[in-house]
Amino acid sequence: MVVECLSTSEYIFAIWKLIIRPPRRRYTRLELSGPYPSRFRVGGVVSIRNDFIIHNSRGLSLSCTLFEPEQSSSEKACVVYCHGNASCRLDGFERIHALLPLNIALCCFDFAGSGMSEGDHVSLGYYERDDLSAVVDHLRERCGFSRVGLWGTSMGAVTTLLHAARDPTLAGVVADSPFSDLWGLIQEICSSKVRLPHMAWNPVLQGIRMMIQKEANFDICEVSPIAHVDSCFVPALFLHGAQDDFVLPHHSEDLKKAYQGEATYIVMPDTDHNSARREKFLARSALFFVRAFRWEQFVDPAAMTAIMDGLFPTMTNQQKCMQARVDCRLAALGHLPQTAVSSEICNMVLSADTSECHRGVLMAAAELSYAYRGSEILALEQNGNAAPRSKLPALFKGKLCFGSEDTELSFSWVAGKVPRSGEYCIFFVVISPRVLSLSRMLLKIKSSAKSYTTERGVELLSIEEVQLPLRKQLDFELRIPTASLVEVVVDGNFLGSGETSAKLEPQKLIEPFCWCWRAAGDSVLDARLSVDTTAPESPQCHNRNSGSSLKGATQQDCQER
Repeated sequence: MVVECLSTSEYIFAIWKLIIRPPRRRYTRLELSGPYPSRFRVGGVVSIRNDFIIHNSRGLSLSCTLFEPEQSSSEKACVVYCHGNASCRLDGFERIHALLPLNIALCCFDFAGSGMSEGDHVSLGYYERDDLSAVVDHLRERCGFSRVGLWGTSMGAVTTLLHAARDPTLAGVVADSPFSDLWGLIQEICSSKVRLPHMAWNPVLQGIRMMIQKEANFDICEVSPIAHVDSCFVPALFLHGAQDDFVLPHHSEDLKKAYQGEATYIVMPDTDHNSARREKFLARSALFFVRAFRWEQFVDPAAMTAIMDGLFPTMTNQQKCMQARVDCRLAALGHLPQTAVSSEICNMVLSADTSECHRGVLMAAAELSYAYRGSEILALEQNGNAAPRSKLPALFKGKLCFGSEDTELSFSWVAGKVPRSGEYCIFFVVISPRVLSLSRMLLKIKSSAKSYTTERGVELLSIEEVQLPLRKQLDFELRIPTASLVEVVVDGNFLGSGETSAKLEPQKLIEPFCWCWRAAGDSVLDARLSVDTTAPESPQCHNRNSGSSLKGATQQDCQER
């Protein structure tokens, strides 16, 4: 961000927004589930996940995800990942490959004001340390973790240092690209990013300070990790990108020098503030936690060999490193060969009725993705009869109405089968007031429908942030020109998948399936959805043939306003 020729008030507003209300990272529950279902294998370790919600000291809900080894010893270790100011818990998921194979659990959560958690502002560490404290307490008291470490990036790194100063029982801290003092960082931003004349610094800085105190109720002068690290005795690893021109590397250098406990500082070449971190630096951080936890006895020797070579301890890397200590590429996430399904789903998949079979396949996919357990199924009816179906190319039209920002609607259908492998190709369209997304899963049913598996999990094809109004009927179109091409339009917002590479044997009829997820305690549900289906003559899908309706239990109808 570089801005020039602004008034003093405009400078104040620009930096104020940068600090406490950067762009909020929005995502859907389907994107959250990603390739990590409720039970999966990575690096030879069978792991389980649990999504849960806790509340911080201000009463705001924090959305959390915990990944941990299924078979744990009497001792349990966990790393808590803390994201940056314009990010969310999803950024921590890539650390699954580095930690779970070492029998170390990983907890990722959204700070208040970020992702799916409640709150309107972030505070670059001031209130986030209380959020982190609530998560750490939960892991210790409710989940039984005796050894806890922290891994933070940018704002998250600052938060780990502020919390470490008051929690000496932590095993270790990895701080990636923290700033040493917020007031000093803002001065640097005024000097380099907004090119503010030196004589104007003081009124602008004081204006920013007063505005943030008024809007977010904290003093930016109190967000100063360097004033706290002389009270930190927890082992620490500082990482910083050599090309970081937003938070300059000297911030980590200064913090390392002032740090009271044992500290190491590593510069990451060819890396800026937002660059993806290379595998060897993530592996180096994982090795730091093994030593900080004194965890060597709980780690498989092959996994330890891989991590010491700067590689994720996947099965492929472990095998190659044990055979010959050479560099090798990251292997893909492993998966369980079989995951049991309920007898209800099994019977549906085996049904001779195509509609019932597809409904079973979709329910199996939803269960495996972990995204929509506990959701409310919305039944589709066409003119009061059977569920709506359409030949390709297909179009479904109608009206949507959201009563809450926490509500998501998901439409899914079986598009066809992949030749040879026999995998079902399932598409998901997720619609919420803030995000539209398109995803796909390839699902294989095994052993007379008693088990199922997916090689890639949920593949995100496209996602778009939107601002849909609440309590207002919105026009909706779901266009399916071909088996592998999807387009969705909601209230004028368009999202397309693009033609996917998978060659499919298309289904004769496309039959959508829908469910709704809403936050617990939300008293307002979605109103009825009126859906039309057509079989247009061209992929542009212009004609209307027949009508149908989507009905779900509602406490009140949303009226168009």
